[in-house]
Amino acid sequence: MRRFAVVVALLLVALAAALAQAQPVSLTPEETAWLKAHGPLKVAVFDSYPPVAFTDGKGRAQGIAVDYWKLLGEKAGFQVRFTPTTMKAQLEGLAKGRYDSLGGVFALSEREREFQFTRPWLEVNSFIYVQPKLAGLVKGMKDLANLK
Repeated sequence: MRRFAVVVALLLVALAAALAQAQPVSLTPEETAWLKAHGPLKVAVFDSYPPVAFTDGKGRAQGIAVDYWKLLGEKAGFQVRFTPTTMKAQLEGLAKGRYDSLGGVFALSEREREFQFTRPWLEVNSFIYVQPKLAGLVKGMKDLANLK
């Protein structure tokens, strides 16, 4: 399982680098053989986190993460099968081997103990919004601990 995860991680890094430079994707013979033997990559994506990933009216996976994986597959010559689901189901499915990869989750320390992460392919800035009367009191997450 660990070797499999390493191959997928290396593949993603190589593909991301090639896409970023708009160059053809070049895979190693080991990566090509693995993809051929493995078949379509099974990727879990969010079912309701637009625009990153979500489902359309027919339940099909859509969004930036889906488009990114489709482009990777086109450039490198492999197929991707998407499963839209919740965050909890994504992490459980990856841990149990139901999925080969996820469509984009944050690399939190507890997740890094169990999974391998590539460098981010999408930067997401998160902000905390507070009432004007709290503006000077809240500068980070720790400052929210005693507020209700």
